[in-house]
Amino acid sequence: ITLDKHFSMNFSNCPYFFLFFDSNLHRIVYKYAVPAGTSGWSGLVFSFPCAILLQSYEHVYQLFITIIRREPLKKIAILGSTGSIGTQALDVISRHPDEFSVEVLTAHNNADLLIEQAINFNPNVVVISNPDKYEYVSKALEPHMIKVFTGSESLNDVVEMKSVDMVLGALVGYAGLAPVINAIKHDKIIALANKEVLVVAGQLVNKLLKEHPKSGIVPVDSEHSAIFQCLHGELQCGNKPEKILLTASGGPFRNFTREQLETVSK
Repeated sequence: ITLDKHFSMNFSNCPYFFLFFDSNLHRIVYKYAVPAGTSGWSGLVFSFPCAILLQSYEHVYQLFITIIRREPLKKIAILGSTGSIGTQALDVISRHPDEFSVEVLTAHNNADLLIEQAINFNPNVVVISNPDKYEYVSKALEPHMIKVFTGSESLNDVVEMKSVDMVLGALVGYAGLAPVINAIKHDKIIALANKEVLVVAGQLVNKLLKEHPKSGIVPVDSEHSAIFQCLHGELQCGNKPEKILLTASGGPFRNFTREQLETVSK
């Protein structure tokens, strides 16, 4: 439950414990014990995302055992959180709070949406790569104790964070290359939506992946993800596809004639 107003409750003749957690149940941000025999109590809770009311020390013990035994959440760094892929990824994360948490959000110009996302998902770090927007974002997130950085170098730095398990590369064009390369060098799993990274530097990326076997790339954008999932299913069944046919249903060649297609380079 979320408690963000003045509230009051009546208690029976036994102790109760309020434990207020962050949104992922990862850390206690406030605790309050109500003594036995208290007939009523009122308090002000400052917008804690999650509150649990426990009765008896046994309940406290059982709660901590449950938390300790939980599988750790995968912490995600989303490079380009305000774009189409980034917003869809956040929607998925919001539907699976027991599996994923947001560690890093980045954007270039869309400061307002980045601020809104940061307040909703409470990441550890936010990067606004456009220095002109840094002061605006920093002031907006200061009350929420979220660290804010700026500049393209910050994109390279955040993927190195030990707390990051997976990097979603959703930056547009060449801008996504350097952070992806650095993420591979630091053994991160990369969910790649930016196909330009492989178009521009596929040979280098593949070389680095061989040198860093703990890293890996999972395609998450449209056709690439569909092909990946089909291949994964076939290989699991022991089948080895001989060829893949792409229908070219869109893209720059959509309206090309047969004659024009003959001159398209492979």
